[in-house]
Amino acid sequence: MSAFVSATCTPPGLDPDLDPDIATEELPPVNAFMAAFTEVKPMAATIPEERLRVINVHAELAFVNAKEGYAAIEAQLPFIRTIPGVDVEAIESVPRYSLAFLGATHRLNLVASPDSALPTRLTRARQVRKGLLHIAQGAAALGLVPSAAVKRIAKGSGSLDTARDLIELAMLFRDFDAACRGKLTIDTRFLDEATELGTWLRDTLRPADAMPRPKDVEIREATLDRARIWTLLSEAYDELLRVAAFLRIDVPSLQSRRGMKKKPKPEA
Repeated sequence: MSAFVSATCTPPGLDPDLDPDIATEELPPVNAFMAAFTEVKPMAATIPEERLRVINVHAELAFVNAKEGYAAIEAQLPFIRTIPGVDVEAIESVPRYSLAFLGATHRLNLVASPDSALPTRLTRARQVRKGLLHIAQGAAALGLVPSAAVKRIAKGSGSLDTARDLIELAMLFRDFDAACRGKLTIDTRFLDEATELGTWLRDTLRPADAMPRPKDVEIREATLDRARIWTLLSEAYDELLRVAAFLRIDVPSLQSRRGMKKKPKPEA
C-alpha cells in the first residue's frame, strides 16, 4: 500500500497550546468547496501514483495559509508574469486547488466515517457469547447437547468467530430445546439477541483476505482523490513560495501554525 493511503489528516507534533480549529467565518460554504472539488478532480485524476505526495496536513489550516499566501502576492502578478521561467498558471490555481482540497477532505471524511456502534456491539457480543458458552458447556457435560459442537464453538477467539459462535449457540439451544426443557432454562431474549448480534457482526466485519466491499473501494478512491489534489496544491504553492522568496514577500507555508490561536488557559 502506498504511503499516502495510510497518512493521517492531522499533522504530528502539534503544539498542545495551539488551537487547530479554524474559525467558521474563515472557511467557504460546503457547496463552494465541493463544486471546486468536482471541477478539479478530472485534472487531478491524471496524476500517476508515483508522483503523489504524502499527506500529513490539516486541510482547513492549509486552505487558510494558501489564501493568505496568494493574497500576499496577488498584487504582484502583473510583474511576476514578466519573470522568465515562472509558472504563473500554477500560482493562479492555488485558490482553486486549496478550495478543492477542502472538498476532497470533506468527501473522504464522509465515506471513511467509522461505524460508531461497532466497539459497543462487539463488547456486548463477547459478553453474550461467554455467558451462553458457559451454559452450553454445562449442558454438554450433562449430555443435553452434543459436546463436539460445543468444543468447536469454544475454539473461536476472533471477532468474526464471536459472530459465528453467537449464531451457532442460538441455533444449538433451539435445536435441543426439548432435551434441555425442565433441566436448564435460557430466556429466549438472550437467544434472539445472540442471533441479532451475530448476524450484524457477520455483515459488518470481514476477513482480512476478503474481497473489498464497495465502501472499501470508495474509501480508497476518495483517499486517492485527496492525495492527487493535495499534490496539485502543494506543487503550485511551491511555485508561489519560490516567487515570494525572490520578491522577498513573507508568505506562510501550507502547514504553518502561525495562524492558529493560543488556547485559553483554564482558570485556577
